[in-house]
Amino acid sequence: WALLECYTNGARGVWFWSSRMIDSEDLIAYNRVVRAIAPVEDVIVEGDLVGDAAQVVGAGRVSGVRHDHEMVLLAADYFGDTSGSVQLTLELPAPSKVVDLFTGVQVGDALDAGSRSVTVPLNGQRARLLHVLPVE
Repeated sequence: WALLECYTNGARGVWFWSSRMIDSEDLIAYNRVVRAIAPVEDVIVEGDLVGDAAQVVGAGRVSGVRHDHEMVLLAADYFGDTSGSVQLTLELPAPSKVVDLFTGVQVGDALDAGSRSVTVPLNGQRARLLHVLPVE
């Protein structure tokens, strides 16, 4: 989650260095992150922070970047302050869908343009990495 926080808070890359041995669990986690963000690399590299275009209603947090009509968001509840879902308000310039970047599964129904409320179930995880993109 820390690595994903870096990317969804504006990092264009991360330098890996450690004075200790990196174990296999670390390498597996890095691999999962790289695979998840590969489809949205352009959004991360060319985008800007989402600012007010994505906000949490109530407990939890959201961070993300936006480019054109796409967003990459990390919706999280690291401290277990919610009932397992994070409520977001998204400002959408076009009809859009929300897709989990780890599973490829769409989260909820497609959304009309404008200010929209989205409930993101965390499915027992601390966070979910999401791609908000226009409906084709």
